Amino acid sequence: MVLNTIGLKAWQSDQFAAYKQLMQQPKAQAGLQMDVSESSLQSSFAEALKQPYFFQILLDDQLIGSITVYRALDQGTDDLTHYSLAYSLDEAYEHHGYMHQALEVLFRHMNGPAIVQAEMFADNLASVHVVEGLSFTKLTEFTNFFGQTLCIFEKKID
Repeated sequence: MVLNTIGLKAWQSDQFAAYKQLMQQPKAQAGLQMDVSESSLQSSFAEALKQPYFFQILLDDQLIGSITVYRALDQGTDDLTHYSLAYSLDEAYEHHGYMHQALEVLFRHMNGPAIVQAEMFADNLASVHVVEGLSFTKLTEFTNFFGQTLCIFEKKID
């Protein structure tokens, strides 16, 4: 039996075309909740390059997704670093456990102690299952201005 290998590799500034192709998939667009025009995506890509963790997800060296861990604007009153997690997976690779594996790799290599939060649509059951499977705790569920129900999950990284 041959097992597929999931790896993470830092995005580079000359890889925008691959990022754009990934982010313009319909499910990624819905999750981004933003304009996915080329100029908007270029701005998002440039900002993500400045973040502490911005990785390609590779399956046997093939790009299948992306993970960004943003330094949260509100750092709280504790001694922990607070982050916001965003991720996307090529639709052809969903529901195979790849995102779970990629996030496990990321969390093993993150500098702790830290708090990572993930916000997602409540009806995005695949993402809900990913974070629950990684021992995130559900903090809240709320309805936003557009009438969409979202959940916020949190995990402590030691």
